[in-house]
Amino acid sequence: MNENKSEVLLRVENLSKTYEMGNEKISILNGIDFVLGKKEKVTVTGPSGCGKTTFLNLISGLDALSGGEVSMCGYELSRLSERELTSYRRECIGFVFQFHHLLEDFTALENIWLPAYLSGEPAKTAKERARFLLERVGLTARADHFPAQLSGGECQRIAVARALINNPPLILADEPTGNLDESHSERVEELLFDVVEKEGKSLILVTHDSRLAGKGDIHYVLTQGRLQKL
Repeated sequence: MNENKSEVLLRVENLSKTYEMGNEKISILNGIDFVLGKKEKVTVTGPSGCGKTTFLNLISGLDALSGGEVSMCGYELSRLSERELTSYRRECIGFVFQFHHLLEDFTALENIWLPAYLSGEPAKTAKERARFLLERVGLTARADHFPAQLSGGECQRIAVARALINNPPLILADEPTGNLDESHSERVEELLFDVVEKEGKSLILVTHDSRLAGKGDIHYVLTQGRLQKL
């Protein structure tokens, strides 16, 4: 992107991650600098084990930084307490994982609105937005169905709606179609990009699929601990 301060959503500076394995230190990410614009959609590919998921986990505050800084929405992650990190994730990040992680004892609609309700949103307001998002992903007719009654593709579409329920500015997607067959994969990926566009969100999508990676505004490859723009 052409960097304009008013358009920057996320800034990553000199980001590094090192794990200790006994007496050995293993460096996963090495001084990554990265800027994401508002409403920008980027994809990240790279070989298995290169640190793609680690990169998302650091941005989301699920994993601790070894060095550098991640800044978004007025938060600087290196300075945050656990409670503040929880607030950051609730306000700023929506997650779509390879496995949908829907709650089996709750309906599709309940799975969507529950995170908003647990974040303090009145139940009525949360349910109204959940119904709107359910319509967005084309599953209004499945509102009262439980995950076991839905296909894998339908469950993942519910997961996309759930990621948007708290109206976060950034969606992180980690191999969101990696567990689906080809027909369901194509439908979910088209839906994801379409909904993110309509909702005015930014997206960072990690995938091993070069075809899917080509759908982003910018495609990066993570190799030897660094991001390279294609």
